[in-house]
Amino acid sequence: MIALALLPSLARADMEYYQAPTARSPTDEFWREVVAPHGDEIAELLTSSRSGFSQATQYVMYDYDPTGENRAKLLDELYGHLRYARRLDPTQQEVLMLLGQVAEESGRANAAIEALGAYVSQLGPDENVPAEVEYRLGRAYMRLGRWDDAARHLRGAMSQGATAGAGTLALAYLGSALMSSGQLADAIDLLGPAKNNQNLWSPDAMATVFTLAVAFDRDEQISQAFDLLESTQNMLQQSYPNTTQQSLLQLTFVPAYDQHYFLGLFYESLGYLQEARTEWLLYAQVEDAPYRGRAIDHADAIDGLLAQALKDAAKPKKPAAASTTIQPAYTPYQPYGQPPPPTYYP
Repeated sequence: MIALALLPSLARADMEYYQAPTARSPTDEFWREVVAPHGDEIAELLTSSRSGFSQATQYVMYDYDPTGENRAKLLDELYGHLRYARRLDPTQQEVLMLLGQVAEESGRANAAIEALGAYVSQLGPDENVPAEVEYRLGRAYMRLGRWDDAARHLRGAMSQGATAGAGTLALAYLGSALMSSGQLADAIDLLGPAKNNQNLWSPDAMATVFTLAVAFDRDEQISQAFDLLESTQNMLQQSYPNTTQQSLLQLTFVPAYDQHYFLGLFYESLGYLQEARTEWLLYAQVEDAPYRGRAIDHADAIDGLLAQALKDAAKPKKPAAASTTIQPAYTPYQPYGQPPPPTYYP
C-alpha cells in the first residue's frame, strides 16, 4: 500500500525531468524558409560531403586505391553534390569553400579559383582569409602555371604560421613553384630554415625538408642534399621510409613529372638503386624538363655503381682459409614475424 501511494509523487517527479518536444509553429517554419530556404537539404549535403572529402584526401595514403580510380569517382560525385547545393543557395559560405576545396583536389583549377574567390568576396573587412583557402588557391594557380599568383597565395597561407597543415605544406609548394619558375636560389633561401625543423615525424614538415633536399640536388650542392637526408634518417631511424613516403604521397606535383625526381632521390637515399634509376629515367624522358641534366647524371652514376658491382661479383674469390672452429649444424633461431636484415645495393 505504501508503494502504491508513492507512485503518483514519483510520476510527478519524473515529469519534472521530462520536457516534451516543442513543435515548431507554422509561423516559425515560414520565417525559417524565408531566411534560409533549403537550409535542411543544404545541411545534409554539407555533412555527407565533408565526410566524403575527408575520405577522398586519405585515399592517397593507402594501398586500397592504387590506380586512384575510386578517389576520382568520389571527388566527381562530391563536386556534383556541391554544385547542386550552390544552386540552392549561391551565397552559402560553407558550400562555396567546400566546393572550392573539392574542385581543387580533383584538378579543376579554374572552378576552384572561381568558387574560392566567391567565398573570399563574402568575408568581412576584418576577417582573414583562412590558410586552407590561400593554400588551395596557390595550388590551383600552380596548375595553371601562374607562378606569381601562386606565390602570393602560398605566402598568405604561410603568414598564418603552423608546424603542420596548410601553412607548412604551403612552404613546400612555394619552394617547388620557385624551382619550376627558374628561381632555384630563391627556393633554397626560402626552404633553408626547414633544416632546423624538429617535427619531422609530421609528413607535412617532412615534405618541406625533402623539397629542400631536392633543391640542393638540383643546384648541384650534392653533399648538402645527402647530408640533409642523412641527418633526417638519423633522427627518424626506422620511421624514415614510411614518414617520407607519406609526405610524398600527399603532395600534388606541379608539373606532374616532378614526382619522378622526388621519388628518384627518395629511393636513392634508401639505397634502392634500380628503383631510383627507373624514376630518374622517367623524369629524363621529358625533353623540356628543367632539371633533366641532373636526372641523367644520377642515372649514369647508378649505372657505374651497378657495373662495378657486376665486375666485383665476377672476380674469382680466394678460397677461405681452413677454420678450426666447429660450425653449428643448425640454423640460428629467427623470431617469428621478424624479417631478415635488408640487403642494400652497394
